[in-house]
Amino acid sequence: MNRRSKHRCNRRALALIIVLVVVTLLSLASYTFTDMMLAEYQAADAHGQALQARAASDSAVEKLMVLLKLDKESLRDRGGLYNNPAELQGIPVVDGATAGERVKFTVLAPLYEQDAPTTLRYGVEDESMRLNLNALIAQHEDETEQRTRLMSVPGMSEEVADSILDWLDEDDEAREFGAEVDTYSGFSPPRAPKNGPLDTVEELLLVQGVTPQLLFGADANRNGLVDADEQLAMLPEGIDNADGSFDRGWSGYFTLYSGEGNTQASGAPKVNINGDDLETLYSDLQALGQADLATFVILYRQSGAYTGSGAASTPAAVGAPDFTKQARYTFSTVLDLIGSRTSATVQGSTLAIDSPIKNDPFQLGTQLPLIMDTLTTSTATVARGKLNVNQAPRALLLGVPGLTEEKVDQILAIRYPEPSEEMPGSEYPTWLLTQSILTLDEMKAVFPLLTAQGGVYRAQIVGYYEQSGPAARVEVVIDATGTTPRRLLWREITHLGRGFPNETLGSFGP
Repeated sequence: MNRRSKHRCNRRALALIIVLVVVTLLSLASYTFTDMMLAEYQAADAHGQALQARAASDSAVEKLMVLLKLDKESLRDRGGLYNNPAELQGIPVVDGATAGERVKFTVLAPLYEQDAPTTLRYGVEDESMRLNLNALIAQHEDETEQRTRLMSVPGMSEEVADSILDWLDEDDEAREFGAEVDTYSGFSPPRAPKNGPLDTVEELLLVQGVTPQLLFGADANRNGLVDADEQLAMLPEGIDNADGSFDRGWSGYFTLYSGEGNTQASGAPKVNINGDDLETLYSDLQALGQADLATFVILYRQSGAYTGSGAASTPAAVGAPDFTKQARYTFSTVLDLIGSRTSATVQGSTLAIDSPIKNDPFQLGTQLPLIMDTLTTSTATVARGKLNVNQAPRALLLGVPGLTEEKVDQILAIRYPEPSEEMPGSEYPTWLLTQSILTLDEMKAVFPLLTAQGGVYRAQIVGYYEQSGPAARVEVVIDATGTTPRRLLWREITHLGRGFPNETLGSFGP
């Protein structure tokens, strides 16, 4: 081979090598691009699935809104909101041929037996089962009573109780065991007490003596239960959690939102027996089919309670009231109607007019539900801070002035978490009276502090793929005390994990 031929061969060999290098580089670039596209596709798919799960949780909120728009009777017919798997467990949002394609939502809450949450239910939590911190000072003028209500919470000390109250009250004067601006100014960084209502329960972490362990307890992932990997050893020293009462810490006992609407079960406004226009009040009461009660209410508003020795008579003996006579007296509560007496002058004689509502447990069993549903003494559209006697934990019931340990145990032994036909009148706290747990005077004393069903609800929601894939977990608080439910709180808690196995959430099919 001559030199020219050899040079030509070398050039061809070099060209081949260059071609091979270029092909290799192109192949690597193509592989890298394909891998990047696959990763982008997977990321986009995962993002889409996460959005789908989030949309499912949003659907659950809308479903709750729809249910809460129903009147109380219609809601009971749908199964209620306490434990209703048919409406709130594994509800399909996106259908599919396989479990991996189906998207659902589930609404869950702890199921309490006595005080220990032993399992789960498919429903919401009535915020009235908790102690409303923002309503506490308004409910009790006496500082000792305020502290007593807080001291009923497991793990509470007098120092922390007074510090919480100092954080809430408007003045800068420290309570006996509390802390005000002088104390907080020495903190690093310094701060001042709120001296007003809290915006979130987590704000308590700014209060002297409140720690994350006290506020959140042993339930680190906030699913309402202490799971196997959650260590009870994390609880503050000295707290006995044998009954599970401190699983959720103080966050399971405190709220800022509880309230109930001042309306009838049908949604219509109640009749205010303290109304200024007596003639209108009389007509409204007669429209309820309560002619004798209508007369008695007007006479009582005009003459007040009667303790004299006049001859006993009934409202019917008086005839139509004289509406030219002005109202001078008011009722403290609708319970003042029970067993009370007023007076009227008929043909120059003073008659003692007895209320048609007698203080007799048997009669009250049929009369009280109507009275409680239709009548009020307040112009407020919402009553804030009452404690749900049907669902509140034992500890909080013991903090209500007038409820002794014996009476609380009687309540726990026979109460229903939701109103039940097995106990007529259980939709009102006055079942404590008709069941002879409290006397009339005792019932009047606790009546401003108790309810049997609130109108603000907390829901923990999981939107999820039935078999695998991402899940969205949120916590919401919905206020249904008005004509249109509204969301008070929305909190993303997906970062705490799925919280529940698919078997609990509701997974079915292939």
